[in-house]
Amino acid sequence: MARLSIDQMLSKGGALLRKGKPEQAKAIFEDILFAYPENSHAKQGLSKAIQAIAAAQPAPPQDIVNKLVSMFNQGQISATIELAERMRLEYPHAFFLWNILGAGYLRLGNLEPAINSFRKACEVNPQFCDGYNNLGVALKAQNKLEEALQAFKRALSINPKYAEPLNNIGNVLRSLERQEEARNAYEKAVQLKPNFAEAFNNLGVVHLEMGNSIDAIKAFEKALNLRPDYVEALQNIGNAFVDAKKHERAISTFQKLTSLRPGDGDLYFKLGSLFAEKEEYNSAIEAFKAAILHNPNHDGALNNLGNALAKLGQLDDALIHFERAIELKPDESSFFFNKGKALESQNRHTDAIAAYKTAISLRPDYAEAYVNLGNALINEGDDIDGLKAYDKSYEIDSGNVEPLWNKSLVLLRQGDFENGWRLYETRWDNPKFGERKPDTDMPYWLGDFDISGKSILLFSEQGLGDSIQFSRLARDVARLGAKVTLAVQKPLKNLLGQIEGVSEVIAYTDALPRCDCMCSLMSLPLALQLNVNNLDLAAPYLVAESKRIDTVKARLGATDKPRIGLAWSGSLLNDNDHNRSISLSDMVQHLPQDIDFFCLQKDIRPDDQKILAASSAIKTAADLDKEQGFFDFDDTAALCSLMDRVVSVDTSLAHLAGALGVPTTVMLPSLADFRWLKDRSDSPWYGCMELVRRTRTDKSWDRVIEQAFASHQNRR
Repeated sequence: MARLSIDQMLSKGGALLRKGKPEQAKAIFEDILFAYPENSHAKQGLSKAIQAIAAAQPAPPQDIVNKLVSMFNQGQISATIELAERMRLEYPHAFFLWNILGAGYLRLGNLEPAINSFRKACEVNPQFCDGYNNLGVALKAQNKLEEALQAFKRALSINPKYAEPLNNIGNVLRSLERQEEARNAYEKAVQLKPNFAEAFNNLGVVHLEMGNSIDAIKAFEKALNLRPDYVEALQNIGNAFVDAKKHERAISTFQKLTSLRPGDGDLYFKLGSLFAEKEEYNSAIEAFKAAILHNPNHDGALNNLGNALAKLGQLDDALIHFERAIELKPDESSFFFNKGKALESQNRHTDAIAAYKTAISLRPDYAEAYVNLGNALINEGDDIDGLKAYDKSYEIDSGNVEPLWNKSLVLLRQGDFENGWRLYETRWDNPKFGERKPDTDMPYWLGDFDISGKSILLFSEQGLGDSIQFSRLARDVARLGAKVTLAVQKPLKNLLGQIEGVSEVIAYTDALPRCDCMCSLMSLPLALQLNVNNLDLAAPYLVAESKRIDTVKARLGATDKPRIGLAWSGSLLNDNDHNRSISLSDMVQHLPQDIDFFCLQKDIRPDDQKILAASSAIKTAADLDKEQGFFDFDDTAALCSLMDRVVSVDTSLAHLAGALGVPTTVMLPSLADFRWLKDRSDSPWYGCMELVRRTRTDKSWDRVIEQAFASHQNRR
């Protein structure tokens, strides 16, 4: 018998269909596809044959169909499956039954029977677009991504204007990290279906993953315009606002989310994190507490609540929450790290060391923990192991200069100026300091080229005290033959203008002049190769204006008592303020009799203001300034000059008094700033100064305060 050609077989199959013989037609089309799997005509013929076979089969009664749909929509999933399983035995060719059976199993998370049911629905009806789409959803849930992709593409080939498979194709492509293709799929989906909120949301997500936060926000906004209460889109747009640095909008979004889902602790956690990032710690604390209220075991919220409490100085409460977070998640290194920071703030350095070591044992490459471990060891007087910790941190993360910066401070405190000042230059690689360097292409001088006959800009970069201390070195730069312009904080402009060799003094906030080169005042010790033994102690190198002195002297009036100027606290912005400042309530208990005390500091904290108002023991600027217009920094210099002694903590006023040559006692914490060196009672920077230090065993400042005033009494 002659063999039929493909065209003849296709023609015969079509004829059998027209004659109402779909079973025989199906067999012919299957034979063709066995030999030629991609033959589109055979595929179409087979699909028609299967549909004809199914149509010839009895269909389930409409009331059963309606009942199944109703039960499924009401969430009666198990009952739906039970009825559908019974019905499909009686009506095996009803693709609807297989589809709703698959949907039921999928809802319960039983993926294998769901996939088998959807496959059967598509086998019964090869043109069943929803069946292929549902099959793809189940396959994706089983992480069979390539198979899912083919199922969605099959659904789309059946109906190219069906937006749901395009959206699902995008989801699979995102899982395959093919973001650009996913974006294209989502864009096609929303073109086909402009009211497709889910696709707009997914488009926003892929934009966010690609780093396009602005485009992401636009997509999420479209999703929310379609569904204003779309929680997932709200959460996503909140995250997009965070990425776009639109923190206010992010906060308002998450606040709205908490009203829509008031029991969701994670939303409060995110809200608290946003407040903490804005340093609004009271609001952050409120949000974290709400997160914990709804989820008492939210270890992240407990940890972050501890951080916020610590920022407000509520260290005991902070530690309670860190301990609770650790109980819940004892293998989380960051919880021990944060606990260590709080302990260190309480000067419990031994306990902090233990916490940091635990953090490192859990995460051996924890560079930041090594830095803090080094700090705690240094605070305990263990310079050797502290420096080793800094070295280990830098070994782990050479991109972070903080351990080198910290190491420089230890070396400078030890008097190793050669290595200390060299490492001190690493501060410029720290963003905190780098932004303080003038944005100019002027060469930076570190003593590495001749500046004779050249102009140089010497600029301030840190506090008033730093500028006073190191501005004296402008004289040495001028002696090298350079023309010196000094750029300093505005309050110091007049006072520092008298330094020998300075051609011009300008405020740092003014437009900086163009010079041949520049150097920070804090880099001059390196540039000039200073060491502890070659510092020029010729003081005073500053002198208050005689007219100012006369004015202040007249306001002070005559007295036969010694005068002592006081400065007991510095700026709250200083990271070490909790260690260096003293409460006025502690100081007044130790003030000797028969001495006139004057407050030299301008900024007085609220609690201290109450003490001053209730006592006449210490005169303030307000007592002297009856006519207003008095006190600027030059007036403070005049007042310092009229003191028999200045007693101060480590603030700019100590440097001012030292520079003026006024006998000065500086009260220092056990680990003082590097400029005061280590274990010395004198200062190589100021010949008129004595240093009184706390020890690590001192529980308070009492001994130091008593010693500071006893020193004056002994000199009377």
